[in-house]
Amino acid sequence: MKHFIYFECSILFIVAFSIPPIFAGGQGDSTTTIQAMAKELEGQQKWLRIDVVRIQYGIGGKDATYVDPDGKTYYKAKVGEGLSAFRDTQSTSAEDFADEASKKIKDGEVRVWHKGRKVEIHEVKLGRDQIQIGITDEGGAKAAIKFMFEKKNYTMEDFKKALTVAFANSESEIPVKIRNAPLISDGDFKKALTDSFANSESEIPVKIRNTPLMSAAYNGDIAEVRKLIKEGADVNETNVEGQTALMSATRQNQVDIVKVLVENGADVNSKAQGSIEVTALMIAARFGYDDIMKILIDNGADVNARSDGARASGADGGYTALMRAARNGQTKAVKILIDNHANINLKNKGGVSALWHAAAHNHSDIVDMLLANGADPNDIKSLTK
Repeated sequence: MKHFIYFECSILFIVAFSIPPIFAGGQGDSTTTIQAMAKELEGQQKWLRIDVVRIQYGIGGKDATYVDPDGKTYYKAKVGEGLSAFRDTQSTSAEDFADEASKKIKDGEVRVWHKGRKVEIHEVKLGRDQIQIGITDEGGAKAAIKFMFEKKNYTMEDFKKALTVAFANSESEIPVKIRNAPLISDGDFKKALTDSFANSESEIPVKIRNTPLMSAAYNGDIAEVRKLIKEGADVNETNVEGQTALMSATRQNQVDIVKVLVENGADVNSKAQGSIEVTALMIAARFGYDDIMKILIDNGADVNARSDGARASGADGGYTALMRAARNGQTKAVKILIDNHANINLKNKGGVSALWHAAAHNHSDIVDMLLANGADPNDIKSLTK
């Protein structure tokens, strides 16, 4: 069963580094100094500045999150239904990459840690032209980031730059621009600092990224979910991206937990307002979680709701659950949505419909189904010229 989560979201085999760590000695750097810094990092808590993707497949994991020398993050791996069927795929979007990977693995789970996620560095491996940093999230799940350098024998400066690209030392490390500030008194200056900064994450009076209920829902801990609800947990509380426990459970295909959350008043039409901007139904449709789709629809989920933002599963936004299902080849999900009166001819902000998505991704069975149910054939004329 495929699992896809977004906290909250690196495919490649984890290969033990057989190359001894050799570094340039220029600018006062030394092998010992870099190794000592790497060792010191282990056990430290950090906050991600980048999205990290990992796929657990069979008995191994595939790490595919890379940072290049210019600080650009990209995702590349070999994904397929078996070791002999792997092929290269690459994307600069964590969401698109995880989407592509989830369609190519037979059994496994796709995980995405979004930037801002609190992690612990559990391992740092140094190679001739790369650094691999292993991270563990608060739930114990592991992933890795690989920093690739164009030159071998990288320096301490290269190492520090790589760390700065990937990690912040605290969630409060937000670069605030102060422009043409007038001179102020010491008292006003101290007050401004107090108003702008906290000394620790616990001092920040904002929504946390993952509530205990969200974590329990994601981890499939139904007993903890029931316990938290009984103790008064708000089933509709959101993190800073507007994601709810229902969305977390849906991404992991936790059918029983979805039932519990809905029975206890979870809003089936709530929209995440971060980089995802989707409803639980859109998530379920995207990955073909048919049982969850039926639960959500039976409890009032809007089959024609739209994702609002430009980053919602593509360049344009305005997607519906039907578009997501059609794009990802989820035939059963498409049928469920059609049977529940989804508007077949709605178009996203880029002007394309579910039919176009199905045709563009070579899902001929879905194309036939949509046409048989009234889809406008003119939508795919541009693809057949």
